[in-house]
Amino acid sequence: MKNILYLLLLLSYFSFGQTLNGIPIGELDAKYIEIVGTSKFLKFFEVTIAVNYGQIGDMRDAMDQKSSVLDENGKPYPFNGMMGVVNFFADRGYKLEFTYPINHGNSNVYHYIMVKEHNPEYKRRFKLSRNSGIITLNTIKSKFKNEDLISLKTLNGPVVLEGIIKNIFEDRIEIYSDSRSFIFNFNQIDFIELIKSS
Repeated sequence: MKNILYLLLLLSYFSFGQTLNGIPIGELDAKYIEIVGTSKFLKFFEVTIAVNYGQIGDMRDAMDQKSSVLDENGKPYPFNGMMGVVNFFADRGYKLEFTYPINHGNSNVYHYIMVKEHNPEYKRRFKLSRNSGIITLNTIKSKFKNEDLISLKTLNGPVVLEGIIKNIFEDRIEIYSDSRSFIFNFNQIDFIELIKSS
């Protein structure tokens, strides 16, 4: 039973957002990354990418998807063109440093070198939603802390509330917004997203 619980906690940790080698993109401990993109056959605007931040030791590592960006379901994340890739990584704290293409026969292989910006806000940029799993004390505490600026939407309301986390309790969270305090049970939350880390 303990093993099953541990496995569920581990799966819930990795199920929120896009990851690279099991690590959320915004939390990579790498100043520089190299992104190699190739055009898909007969789909000129779709690209397949491999990301290297020093984790690839041999060809087997590359084949084991250690260089692939994976979505919430563990499948390769789809990209529409290299600008989609650049924007994706820019949203996660990286800045384009330089590029160079290499021509291989009839196709181009694009090499993009990106550098992590020194903005602490990018370190912890993510969203928990009911669609990606159950929102629990463990999932909230693993991603958020008191004084984080967040946005939150409940299941029964169309309004998104922005505020600061004041307390995280066993089954609810307290948010301070517009000089008022709001308390939401975890089972009422549709999504909670970090705006700025404290």
